[in-house]
Amino acid sequence: MLTDKRHLKTLYYRMKKNLTLVKPALLIFVLIVSFAFRKQQQSGYILEHEKDIAKEEPGTHNGTGMTTGYSFFSKAPDLKIAFRKRILKPGASIGYHLQNNDEIFYIISGTGLMEMNGKNFAVKAGAFL
Repeated sequence: MLTDKRHLKTLYYRMKKNLTLVKPALLIFVLIVSFAFRKQQQSGYILEHEKDIAKEEPGTHNGTGMTTGYSFFSKAPDLKIAFRKRILKPGASIGYHLQNNDEIFYIISGTGLMEMNGKNFAVKAGAFL
Protein backbone atom coordinates (compact mmCIF):
# COMPACT_ATOMS: atom_id res chain seq x y z
CA MET A 1 0.00 0.00 0.00
CA LEU A 2 1.28 3.48 -0.79
CA THR A 3 0.88 4.74 2.78
CA ASP A 4 3.59 2.40 4.06
CA LYS A 5 6.77 4.54 4.54
CA ARG A 6 9.09 1.60 3.86
CA HIS A 7 7.32 0.93 0.60
CA LEU A 8 7.69 4.58 -0.41
CA LYS A 9 11.39 4.52 0.44
CA THR A 10 11.91 1.35 -1.59
CA LEU A 11 9.88 2.79 -4.45
CA TYR A 12 11.94 5.99 -4.35
CA TYR A 13 15.24 4.10 -4.48
CA ARG A 14 14.01 2.00 -7.40
CA MET A 15 12.93 5.15 -9.21
CA LYS A 16 16.25 6.82 -8.40
CA LYS A 17 18.11 3.91 -9.88
CA ASN A 18 16.03 3.74 -13.08
CA LEU A 19 14.99 7.33 -13.80
CA THR A 20 16.89 10.56 -14.33
CA LEU A 21 14.89 13.71 -15.12
CA VAL A 22 11.44 12.34 -14.32
CA LYS A 23 12.13 11.12 -10.79
CA PRO A 24 11.38 14.32 -8.81
CA ALA A 25 7.98 14.75 -10.47
CA LEU A 26 7.14 11.07 -10.07
CA LEU A 27 8.17 11.08 -6.42
CA ILE A 28 5.99 14.12 -5.77
CA PHE A 29 3.07 12.35 -7.48
CA VAL A 30 3.62 9.21 -5.35
CA LEU A 31 3.78 11.30 -2.18
CA ILE A 32 0.58 13.17 -3.11
CA VAL A 33 -1.24 9.90 -3.80
CA SER A 34 0.08 8.49 -0.53
CA PHE A 35 -1.11 11.58 1.33
CA ALA A 36 -4.55 11.33 -0.32
CA PHE A 37 -4.97 7.70 0.75
CA ARG A 38 -3.87 8.51 4.29
CA LYS A 39 -6.20 11.53 4.35
CA GLN A 40 -9.13 9.34 3.24
CA GLN A 41 -8.52 7.01 6.17
CA GLN A 42 -8.15 9.87 8.66
CA SER A 43 -11.05 11.99 7.43
CA GLY A 44 -13.57 9.27 8.17
CA TYR A 45 -15.18 8.73 4.80
CA ILE A 46 -15.67 5.35 3.21
CA LEU A 47 -15.73 4.63 -0.49
CA GLU A 48 -17.53 1.43 -1.47
CA HIS A 49 -18.36 -0.09 -4.83
CA GLU A 50 -21.45 -2.22 -5.21
CA LYS A 51 -19.53 -4.95 -7.03
CA ASP A 52 -17.53 -5.49 -3.82
CA ILE A 53 -20.50 -5.85 -1.44
CA ALA A 54 -23.13 -7.64 -3.57
CA LYS A 55 -24.66 -10.76 -1.98
CA GLU A 56 -26.90 -13.24 -3.74
CA GLU A 57 -29.63 -14.21 -1.28
CA PRO A 58 -33.25 -15.39 -1.10
CA GLY A 59 -36.02 -12.80 -0.92
CA THR A 60 -35.83 -11.17 2.52
CA HIS A 61 -38.51 -11.58 5.21
CA ASN A 62 -39.47 -15.01 3.85
CA GLY A 63 -39.92 -13.66 0.35
CA THR A 64 -39.70 -15.79 -2.77
CA GLY A 65 -37.02 -16.23 -5.41
CA MET A 66 -33.50 -14.85 -5.45
CA THR A 67 -32.32 -11.30 -4.97
CA THR A 68 -29.03 -9.42 -4.94
CA GLY A 69 -28.56 -7.35 -1.80
CA TYR A 70 -26.17 -4.47 -1.20
CA SER A 71 -25.65 -3.14 2.33
CA PHE A 72 -23.60 0.00 1.89
CA PHE A 73 -21.47 1.19 4.82
CA SER A 74 -22.47 -1.77 6.99
CA LYS A 75 -19.03 -1.74 8.63
CA ALA A 76 -19.06 1.99 9.40
CA PRO A 77 -18.89 2.52 13.16
CA ASP A 78 -21.74 4.46 14.79
CA LEU A 79 -23.69 4.96 11.55
CA LYS A 80 -27.32 5.63 12.47
CA ILE A 81 -28.81 5.11 9.01
CA ALA A 82 -28.97 2.12 6.69
CA PHE A 83 -28.45 2.46 2.96
CA ARG A 84 -29.34 -0.62 0.97
CA LYS A 85 -30.06 -1.62 -2.58
CA ARG A 86 -31.88 -4.78 -3.54
CA ILE A 87 -32.38 -6.26 -6.99
CA LEU A 88 -35.27 -8.69 -7.25
CA LYS A 89 -34.83 -11.30 -9.96
CA PRO A 90 -37.96 -12.09 -12.01
CA GLY A 91 -40.52 -13.77 -9.75
CA ALA A 92 -38.73 -12.75 -6.52
CA SER A 93 -40.41 -10.91 -3.65
CA ILE A 94 -39.77 -9.40 -0.25
CA GLY A 95 -42.07 -10.99 2.33
CA TYR A 96 -44.75 -9.01 4.13
CA HIS A 97 -43.38 -7.67 7.42
CA LEU A 98 -43.86 -4.88 9.94
CA GLN A 99 -41.57 -1.88 9.66
CA ASN A 100 -39.61 -0.99 12.79
CA ASN A 101 -37.84 1.91 11.06
CA ASP A 102 -38.64 4.28 8.25
CA GLU A 103 -37.72 2.98 4.81
CA ILE A 104 -37.72 4.68 1.45
CA PHE A 105 -38.13 2.60 -1.69
CA TYR A 106 -37.23 3.77 -5.16
CA ILE A 107 -38.13 1.62 -8.13
CA ILE A 108 -35.27 1.86 -10.64
CA SER A 109 -36.72 -0.37 -13.35
CA GLY A 110 -39.47 -2.88 -13.98
CA THR A 111 -42.89 -3.22 -12.43
CA GLY A 112 -44.27 -4.94 -9.38
CA LEU A 113 -47.04 -5.24 -6.85
CA MET A 114 -46.65 -3.78 -3.36
CA GLU A 115 -48.73 -4.45 -0.28
CA MET A 116 -48.90 -1.84 2.47
CA ASN A 117 -51.39 -1.69 5.32
CA GLY A 118 -53.45 -4.45 3.76
CA LYS A 119 -53.75 -2.74 0.36
CA ASN A 120 -52.14 -3.87 -2.92
CA PHE A 121 -51.04 -1.43 -5.59
CA ALA A 122 -48.88 -1.49 -8.70
CA VAL A 123 -45.41 0.10 -8.68
CA LYS A 124 -43.13 0.87 -11.61
CA ALA A 125 -39.87 2.59 -12.50
CA GLY A 126 -39.61 6.11 -11.15
CA ALA A 127 -41.84 5.54 -8.09
CA PHE A 128 -40.72 6.63 -4.61
CA LEU A 129 -42.46 5.10 -1.63
